[in-house]
Amino acid sequence: MRRGCAVGIVPALLLPKLFSGVLNGFAMQGPGVVVVAGLVVSLVAWFATYLPAHRAMQVDPVRALRNE
Repeated sequence: MRRGCAVGIVPALLLPKLFSGVLNGFAMQGPGVVVVAGLVVSLVAWFATYLPAHRAMQVDPVRALRNE
């Protein structure tokens, strides 16, 4: 996971500079925007995985296997 974050941060910081030359009106808002966006995406991913996993932990394994 750490390697993926490191690989993703570099393009996230370099791409706005590239887009500012191509798109009119596009401006880098600062590294804080990148950090907040990363936190929001991480939080959504956590909820998306936690809720189904929590429900699955509540099911008795023997009962779930019998239904299969």
